[in-house]
This record gives sequence, C-alpha cells and structure tokens, in this order.
Amino acid sequence: MGPPEGKSLDGGNGYLWDYRRAVFDESTEKVYTWSLISFKFLQGRCAYINFQLEDLPPELLIQKNQGFGIGQNLQSNLSE
Repeated sequence: MGPPEGKSLDGGNGYLWDYRRAVFDESTEKVYTWSLISFKFLQGRCAYINFQLEDLPPELLIQKNQGFGIGQNLQSNLSE
C-alpha cells in the first residue's frame, strides 16, 4: 500500500493509517475512485480495516484535469 496519506492516534491505545485508493466493488461492479481505507493498529498489530467507498469530489476532479482540455475550460468557467 505504500506510505499512508494520514497517520493519527485513535484517542486510545491505537493508531490509524489512512489511504485514498481506487477500489472495485464486486457487488455493484463499479470502481470507486477515491475510497478511504483505514487500518487500525492495536499493540503493533492490525486489528481491523475499514473501507468507505467514495468517488473523487468534483472540485478535485477539475483540479486533476487542469491542463487536459475540458478540465481547464471548466476551471476557467467556474472562476468567472
């Protein structure tokens, strides 16, 4: 998974590592492009993993597409 995008204390004796990744959901056959995957560690071991299936927010999609034609036009239209 690589280095996490976020690390934090869980308010107790655990640690949370957060990753943003694309995840394929087999039940809907859809790729969620910006899912949050959180690993909870207790006493140095992974206790559980949570998935929040999400798509990239429109604001970030526009930023990601800047300089690639239509994304750049959308950004300039939004700022006018």
